[in-house]
Amino acid sequence: MILFTTSVGQPIVLYVSALGNVDTTLVEAAEVDGATDMQVFWQVKWPQMMPTTLYILVITTINSFQCFALIQLLTQGGPSHATDTVDVLHLLHRLQAHRAGRPLRYANAMGVVLAIFIGIMSAIQFRLAKEK
Repeated sequence: MILFTTSVGQPIVLYVSALGNVDTTLVEAAEVDGATDMQVFWQVKWPQMMPTTLYILVITTINSFQCFALIQLLTQGGPSHATDTVDVLHLLHRLQAHRAGRPLRYANAMGVVLAIFIGIMSAIQFRLAKEK
């Protein structure tokens, strides 16, 4: 819940800005043609806000995988590591290997897999946004 409340401000500001940049001549033309407010929003305003929506989706997805500080401050992994995320596990393995003087291969592999997974998720979001 805290992650949600801390990440709501930026999308709100971006959406308000995107709504301010909607071409008013298209909105007026739709209203003159008899479109309802909902039709104006979904058919005229929403398509013009899609780049902003895509940006918010990608940034929110990336940030959701990188919430180490919030989890460490609140629960430190919680009871029996119940609130650990991939980023938390990655950093814990890195610290354990560093302290023991072992190579960081496992931690590095986790980081690479996480980066590839985030890249794939972002590519899927870009592809879905282009289809609409």
